[in-house]
Amino acid sequence: MRAAADLIRKVGGNVVGAATILELTFLKGREKLDFPCASLAAYDE
Repeated sequence: MRAAADLIRKVGGNVVGAATILELTFLKGREKLDFPCASLAAYDE
């Protein structure tokens, strides 16, 4: 998700939020984002 946001910004877009179906909380990806993110389900080992 971070890579996609970086590409969107590179071409002049503005990322205001994102959504995902499944969040793998043990990867702590949400901490690497600088925009709001919603997920339908969260999985932790």
